Amino acid sequence: MITALNNHYQQLSPPAATVYRRLGSLFALDFDAALAAAVSGLTRAAAREALDVLLAAGMIETAQPEEHVVRGAVLRFHDSAREHSADLFAREEPADRGQVLRMALDFFLDTMTRVERLVTPTHRMLPRDVRYQPGEPVEFETEGDALAWLESQRDNLRAAIGAADEAGLGSSAAQLTHALWPLLRAHHDYDLWDETHAIALRAVRNGRDQGTVDPAFEVEILGTWAVGMRGAGRHADALEAFDEVLSLARTANDSRAEAQALHEIGATHLAAGRGTAAEPFLLQGRDRRTTLAHLAVADGDSRNEITFRRAVAITDVCLGQVQILLRRPGQAVGTFSSARATLLSLPVPDHFDAARALAWQGHAHTLAGDLAEGRVAGRQAVTECDRAGSPRWRARSREMFGQTLQASNRHGEAGDLYREAVAIYTPISPTATDRVQQRLRALTA
Repeated sequence: MITALNNHYQQLSPPAATVYRRLGSLFALDFDAALAAAVSGLTRAAAREALDVLLAAGMIETAQPEEHVVRGAVLRFHDSAREHSADLFAREEPADRGQVLRMALDFFLDTMTRVERLVTPTHRMLPRDVRYQPGEPVEFETEGDALAWLESQRDNLRAAIGAADEAGLGSSAAQLTHALWPLLRAHHDYDLWDETHAIALRAVRNGRDQGTVDPAFEVEILGTWAVGMRGAGRHADALEAFDEVLSLARTANDSRAEAQALHEIGATHLAAGRGTAAEPFLLQGRDRRTTLAHLAVADGDSRNEITFRRAVAITDVCLGQVQILLRRPGQAVGTFSSARATLLSLPVPDHFDAARALAWQGHAHTLAGDLAEGRVAGRQAVTECDRAGSPRWRARSREMFGQTLQASNRHGEAGDLYREAVAIYTPISPTATDRVQQRLRALTA
C-alpha cells in the first residue's frame, strides 16, 4: 500500500501534493475544500480540484455518500494514507507544522464566529485572535445552514480544541470552546461540553497567571460549563461554579456577568425543583438586566440594549416556570406572553426562545384551566419548535402539548404526540425518554 501511495504522490501536481501533506498533518477527522484551501493557500476552486485528483488516485475517500448542504464533498483519509501523508509532511515541511496547525485552528475559529453571530447574536462576544484569516471565508445564508455546518464539524471541533491544548495554544482552545455555544445550546452534548470546557478553563487559568488570556474568559468559560452541569442534572456542582462566577464578576465589577450569574443561580434552583429558592435570584438578575438595558438606551448603545432586553425576557421565561412550580399558573401566562412578545420584537427576532416561551405559555393555560387556549398555544409551539430545529425542544413541545390534549380527554392525539416525543428524545436524553414513556404508559392504562 505504501509503495502505491508513494507512486501516486510522485505524480501529483504541487498543489495536490501540498493539500495531501498538510491535511494529513492535522487533527481533522474529515475535511472539505474550504479547510483544504485555508491550510494550503489555494483558492477554494483550486483546492477542490486538488481533492478531486487525490480522490481519483485513491489517496483519499468520501466520508459521506452525499454532498453536505454547506460543506459540499466531505472527504477523509484511510488509515494508511493518513500515516503516509503525515510522514511526508514531517520530512518535507518540518518548519511549517505550527503554522499549518494555526491556519486550521483559525479557519475553524473564524467560521464558528460567523455561526455564532448569526445563530446566537446576543452571546457575549469576546476577543478572537484569528492570525490567519481564510482567503475565502465560509458564508451562511440562513441560521439552519450555519447550524448544519457546526453539527457536521462536531468531531473535528472536539479534536481541534484538543490539538490546540496539546500544542500549548491555550488562547485558541479557550476561544474555540467559547464559540461552541450555538452547538451546545442546540444539542446538549454533555460529554462534549465537559471535555472542551475542562481544557478551556485550565488554559484560561494558566493564561491568566501568565497574562496571556483575557480575564473575561474565565468568567465566561466557567459560567458556560456550569450551564452544562445544570443541564446534566449536576445541580450542586453547577451552584458551586455559579457562586464562583458571581464572586469573580463582583471582584471585576462586571455588571453583565453579575446579572448573568444571579440569573443562572436562580435557574439552577428551578431545575432542582426549588421554586422558593429560585425566585429571589431570578428577580435580582432581572432587575440588574433591566438596569443594564436602560443604561444602554441612555448611552445610545443599540447592540447592548438588544442584548439586555433579550436577557430580561429569558429571565422571565424562567420566572414563569417558577410561578408554575409555586402554583401561580395564571400569573405565569402573563409572564410567558410578555417574554415572547419581547423576543419576537427584537431587530433579529429570537425565534427559538420565543417558541420555548409559547410552549410554556400553553402549559400554563392548561394548568390554569383554559384548555382551549392551551391547545392553540401548544399546537403552534410544536410548529415553531420544529422550525427552530432544536431536537430537545421539538420533543419537549410535543410532550407539553400532549399533556394539554390529555387534560382535554383527547387521549389518542396525546398518545401520538408522546410517541413522537419518545422517538426524538431517545438518542439525546434517556431521562426525558423515560419520563415520556411513563406518561404514555399511564395514558394507555
